[in-house]
Amino acid sequence: DASLPEPRDCWITEVNWPLRGSGRYSPAPGKPSVTEEEQANYLVRYFVIVLASGLVERIYWWQLVAPGYGLIDSRSEPWRKRPGFFAFKTMAALLEGSRFVGKEGDSGAEIFLFQKGKEDFAVCWTKTGRVEHRFSREIASVVGRDGERKPLPPARMVSIGERPQYVFFS
Repeated sequence: DASLPEPRDCWITEVNWPLRGSGRYSPAPGKPSVTEEEQANYLVRYFVIVLASGLVERIYWWQLVAPGYGLIDSRSEPWRKRPGFFAFKTMAALLEGSRFVGKEGDSGAEIFLFQKGKEDFAVCWTKTGRVEHRFSREIASVVGRDGERKPLPPARMVSIGERPQYVFFS
């Protein structure tokens, strides 16, 4: 904000998506509720977009363990890790210490480019549907949203869908 005499740190201290079907445990039952898969996808997308803006220093998920919106469901023993837990774990491990360097051109997909040490990689997804995208650089590996290694695509062509993935370059 131009009215501030000096820059201030911006932290987002409470982010979550209420889960569909969690009844009385949901902080916002009804229309804003999402599936567990959507929650995991939105979590990665939100963190990437906000961190890439350069305006936010830190983001915190509210709460890790909660039946209606947490990344872990505590309603049964043992507690169940939701897809968002694995998406968050993967994203934190890969993005921590990285630097956003730009976006790839309009291909129907969201493609955010990062550097971490000597590694260059992209985090990519589509808002809806699937697109085939040819990267201009050789691909060293592709890691799925939850940390799973994916088969190396032929000819630098990656199938990008709503579920975020990480594409590492040679």
